[in-house]
Amino acid sequence: MTLEDLKQYAPYIDQHIEKVLCDFADEVQPEADDEQAVWALSAIREYALRPGKRLRGALAACLYDVRTGQKYAEAGLSLAAVIELIHDYLLILDDVMDRSATRRGLPTVHEQYKRQFSHIGANEFEADMMAVNIGLLVQHIASWALSRMDVNTKIVQQIMHRNIGITGFGQMADVAGTITRPTTSEQIIKKYYKKSSIYTFVNPLLCALALAGDTDETAQQQVEAFGLPAGLAFQLRDDWLGIFGSPEESGKSNLDDIHEGKNTFLVQETLERCTEGQRKTLLEIIGNEQATEDDLKVVKDVMMQTGAVDVAQVLMEKAGREACEAARVSSLWMSDFAGLLQQVVQYSMERIK
Repeated sequence: MTLEDLKQYAPYIDQHIEKVLCDFADEVQPEADDEQAVWALSAIREYALRPGKRLRGALAACLYDVRTGQKYAEAGLSLAAVIELIHDYLLILDDVMDRSATRRGLPTVHEQYKRQFSHIGANEFEADMMAVNIGLLVQHIASWALSRMDVNTKIVQQIMHRNIGITGFGQMADVAGTITRPTTSEQIIKKYYKKSSIYTFVNPLLCALALAGDTDETAQQQVEAFGLPAGLAFQLRDDWLGIFGSPEESGKSNLDDIHEGKNTFLVQETLERCTEGQRKTLLEIIGNEQATEDDLKVVKDVMMQTGAVDVAQVLMEKAGREACEAARVSSLWMSDFAGLLQQVVQYSMERIK
């Protein structure tokens, strides 16, 4: 079982996402009778079906198939569509929080709204609040779709809502964790477990196991032994890409996190290692909405000079090894799927977007 096998799930997941959105649009059609509502349903479809990896949904669908001996099973793909819609809901809100202009190379929902409704004078606040509401609508669509699945999904709903609730705590910590407020690298890692590990790896795998009828008492412990370090490695690579990656590949500007003033592990380690002069310069740049590409270069240089990039790389590789070992020894899946998880971790640490 390889990453190519995992990628084969994407078109099937997209088909299920599209069906969910069409069915929901039919369900609410009598009430979606104003300009904003019509646009919202169209914008959700466009956003949800933008080209993407569908990693979280594919992991869930694949593990469900492994546990049930099926291939591209309807129940697993339906779960995958729900998980990917939850992912979209979180991304839409994250775009507002990060004040990002692009996602996957195209305008974010709040930017789309400003352009679409410029004729009525839509301002930034209105666009942001509209995107928040659209994100919440996507969350409700995902829950609606899960409740309509033919199999018993009560335990799946409990797992899903608990995990996404924990992700919400991580997102709150992310908003509050600006560069001007004291924190530690350990606190940032704990935040990453909540906002990245739980919803990227733990939630899809636990939901798939529950859907397949596996309620082993050790399931959560074993999944978290893999998912927490796997998510940490994923997020640390994400931090690096946010500063050093190619915007053409990632579909996001490298200045987004700088403008927001986000205190990532990489930023925190840089602040702890830099000189007073470098610290003063960093504090003038990070969080400055007018920061330029030249300013970004200064930040990159200081990160490399202080060794913070190397520290983050070492931690990422350590987390990756822990995740791979946990995948290998778990009794929840066969060796083929364990090997696939190990490939996913390796890909997470090497990806360019």
